[in-house]
Amino acid sequence: MSGNSLPPLHLTLDASPALCHWLQSLHASGLLALTVTELPLWMRSLLLLAVCASFLLLNHQQKRQVGGTLLLEPDATVTLDYRDGTRLHGPLLPEHSVSTPALVILQFGTGWKSRSILISRDATDSERFRQLRVTLTCLPRRGHFPGL
Repeated sequence: MSGNSLPPLHLTLDASPALCHWLQSLHASGLLALTVTELPLWMRSLLLLAVCASFLLLNHQQKRQVGGTLLLEPDATVTLDYRDGTRLHGPLLPEHSVSTPALVILQFGTGWKSRSILISRDATDSERFRQLRVTLTCLPRRGHFPGL
């Protein structure tokens, strides 16, 4: 099955409580680890700022994504429309995208830089999530030669 025989895939992105809890516990674990490590105060302070900035950035990205729509074209281009009217468009980078039964990480190029989108199973319709995972497995990956 080639990537060109796949129909366009439309996803409406909702809030994901599971992903929110997972990100909170992951960052809380990082903060907890900083309290028990024996590092100089300045280094712990910098790491504390990095963990907090990461949490705030991911939290902002997840909130901005809610109510947005994602379109994955058969030619592996992604269009992400946020509810505030912002549109991101670019080629999907399938060799950098990850698909698991609970989470999909899509990475696509938007000009000179790439963007990542975290989509958990509870952030969209379960059938659309399944279709997204199937579509990602059917897209050709650079350097991947099936049959060898």
